[in-house]
Amino acid sequence: MSTFYPELSIKLYLQCSLAADRCFLQSLPVKKASSDDIAISTCDFSSIAYEFISQAFGLYEEELADSKAQGRCIEALVGTLSATRCFQEEDYEALITKTTQFAAKMLKKTDQSRLVLKCSHLFFVIENHEQQPGENIYKNPKRVLECLQRALKIASSSLTSTAHLFPFVEILDHYLFFFKSNNPIITDKFLTGLIALIKDHRDTMSSETSNEEVEMYFGEIIAHIKGMKASSNTKEAGRFAPVVI
Repeated sequence: MSTFYPELSIKLYLQCSLAADRCFLQSLPVKKASSDDIAISTCDFSSIAYEFISQAFGLYEEELADSKAQGRCIEALVGTLSATRCFQEEDYEALITKTTQFAAKMLKKTDQSRLVLKCSHLFFVIENHEQQPGENIYKNPKRVLECLQRALKIASSSLTSTAHLFPFVEILDHYLFFFKSNNPIITDKFLTGLIALIKDHRDTMSSETSNEEVEMYFGEIIAHIKGMKASSNTKEAGRFAPVVI
């Protein structure tokens, strides 16, 4: 099956990995336990999940040639890895680094930029519930910045019209997300610099190459930043005050 339907097989492996991760979460002790007890009770599920994702990697490298299918599988990998909590830091880093390498090797520059951006979220996982003992939530602010800067470098190499400004605006959107999520390395200076860069590129291009979708997207982000600067939440307003728009 894997030879004839590699994309489907990859996604099935990822589903199996998520199932193992759910088993891991269910096996976590309700009451606080020692790290040794947690490791003994959950290590098998972590190994099983890792093996399934490793099998998906192998299929991707050996059987998947279509670039569109590759893009879909990278998105599936990002979604799966973002949801898993069973891996120890070393194993998780190996998996997300490999996924990011796949993204950076996509055929089209636009796909490279877009997928590397998605991978940035693997390095700064945002959780919406209280962390359980033994549940692993990974954060590496520096690697997030590396992904964002890499995406920007890729986008810069293919800039010819305002239509190609879309990746720049998308990158700005991701910078804004991580700034709001309190990534300590993503500061107001990055937002200010990227806003100025987008405006400079836009101003140097003729009106004939203008793109309504890009202008609307950029305008929405600027409007949101203005709203944050005027927020009744003094802490949020203070954080956004230095951002020059």
